[in-house]
Amino acid sequence: MKKAQCPSCGAEVIFQSATSVMAVCDYCRSTLVRHDQNIEDIGKMAALAEDASPLHRGVSGAWQGVNFTLIGRIQLQYEAGYWNEWYALFDDGREGWVSEGSGLAYVTFPVEAKGALPEWATLEPGQIVRLGGKSYTLTNKEESRVVASEGELPFRVGAGYPAPAADFRGEDEGFVSIDYSDTPPRLYLGAVTSYAALKLDDSMAAAREAARVQAKVFNCPTCAAPAEIHAGEILAYACPACGTTVDVSDPGLAIIAGARKSERVLPRIPLGTALTLRGDKLQVLGFMRRQTAVDGEIYPWDEYLLYGDKAGFRWLIDSEGHWSYGRATSKLPNASGGKDFVSPVAGYEGQTYKHFQSCRARAAYVAGEFNWRVKAGDEVDCDDYIAPPYMLSKERAPNEITWTQCEYLPLDELKAACPKVLAGPQNGIAPNQPSPYMGNTARFWKVYGLAALLAVALQIFFVWRAANETVLSHAFELTPGRSATYTSAPFVLKRHTNLRLENEASLNNSWAYLSMTLINRTTGEQIALGRELSFYSGRDSDGSWTEGSRHDAAFLTGIPPGEYVMEVETESAPEQKGSVVNRLRVVRDVPVWGNLWVLVFGLLIFPLWASWRRYYFEVQRWAESDHPWGGKSDD
Repeated sequence: MKKAQCPSCGAEVIFQSATSVMAVCDYCRSTLVRHDQNIEDIGKMAALAEDASPLHRGVSGAWQGVNFTLIGRIQLQYEAGYWNEWYALFDDGREGWVSEGSGLAYVTFPVEAKGALPEWATLEPGQIVRLGGKSYTLTNKEESRVVASEGELPFRVGAGYPAPAADFRGEDEGFVSIDYSDTPPRLYLGAVTSYAALKLDDSMAAAREAARVQAKVFNCPTCAAPAEIHAGEILAYACPACGTTVDVSDPGLAIIAGARKSERVLPRIPLGTALTLRGDKLQVLGFMRRQTAVDGEIYPWDEYLLYGDKAGFRWLIDSEGHWSYGRATSKLPNASGGKDFVSPVAGYEGQTYKHFQSCRARAAYVAGEFNWRVKAGDEVDCDDYIAPPYMLSKERAPNEITWTQCEYLPLDELKAACPKVLAGPQNGIAPNQPSPYMGNTARFWKVYGLAALLAVALQIFFVWRAANETVLSHAFELTPGRSATYTSAPFVLKRHTNLRLENEASLNNSWAYLSMTLINRTTGEQIALGRELSFYSGRDSDGSWTEGSRHDAAFLTGIPPGEYVMEVETESAPEQKGSVVNRLRVVRDVPVWGNLWVLVFGLLIFPLWASWRRYYFEVQRWAESDHPWGGKSDD
């Protein structure tokens, strides 16, 4: 640690890092450059824009088990707003940077580039580069400039200093930033994380919050309506009263877009509403109606920007009465194009998302606070990928690509979290709406599988227990062209049972008819049935052929115990050559498989019906997508 005296005002200036090159005096804003034992005053540094960042100089935290302290800051401005880069001193001696954006934190460390870095002019959003043995995708390219700084910094910089930078994202939360303000460019490697993961210890949070609220109260420069800013990253405010959009980072509240003459849109959740959703304490800051045109028809939806000191920025999306809760992704999804008529997919956190639709979204109406300089008329290209209840939304602007993960939010949960919501009717099926039949279908198939297994097990048990005993075997002759009657020897059935009556006749190009009667000699009850056997064969131009069968079997069920005889009256074809022998066999307690198959296939009705309902739900879901099932989207 080195202490010095400000040449301008005499205040004490402390250099905590041995490698810090410059510091900004907290009292007079003089920019001080260190030259060994001397301090050079190179002029005044512009004042920092007031914000409510959860980070500030002096705050401590931890990253990957190593404590750090923020000792300096650079505030940069680009076309759509500004952001902070915090210079951090780690306990293990490393010096790194913590930057902010969309409620996420980015931790990076300077590294020496191995090989040439891509040239600034060749960079395009979506471009993939290999750095440090990994692939990264360019998500942001900005022509920024330094507007202010405070504390210590490892290099000399002043207000207005150009700082073109390119940011790259990896699939494993990896993050790369290349600073093109110098030649050669500076390379920084790190990761994307949350404020909670940094384990910040800020004892000054309450005082900073009070100061922020007081500093961010103003009146609309057009209609004088009162306005208040609730988050440090807010850059634009759209007046709900007159529609004027102003740049709140500008001390003079420069107007981004003038008053609107279009019809005012009333948000279903009032701006300023506080709510707790999924454990996040949030406040509704901004409202935006977006729309897209398909075949000349306009499809609108509403988006609400939420903010919480710990949660950062979140989104509530209302489309056709269906709501989703969104947040920026900490990892870069891996999107791949479709091949062979297969739709594109995106991978995120081990889950595959199917491409649902692409569109060009236009901001039709804005009101409230936003963390970028938004205005009515802004357009972005959107791609939505779904894996219900989740949806990944990719937005591409000329210099930036952002990804948001949205989770379907049941209306009951939203109303419980926000009683003030004026929820509209739900129309159709949302892209990421969970299928109500998904779990039911699985349960139906599970119950069916268990029932079928139980039925098979019982059938096997009954087959094993079945006697399958022959109680009568009788052979008799069939005389061609003549009728005859035969009575079998008696046989006894000791319990209720079923019977299988088998006949096998040595027919050859002939037929026979058997009129059989089962007679209970104890009670006199009779059961009559007729059976016909026929068998023909020959040869023609197509080869050998046969028709009919010499075998026949019939079943009788529920036969009570008693003594029985079988009486058979026969009739055979006159053209039969020679005598024919028929063998009659009666078998009791025969295992029957037919009932099992009737049960198994009958029970299939329930899971098949559930599967059909689930399938039809998906057909309806995809009907309005770029990939409708089974035909055009308006079928």
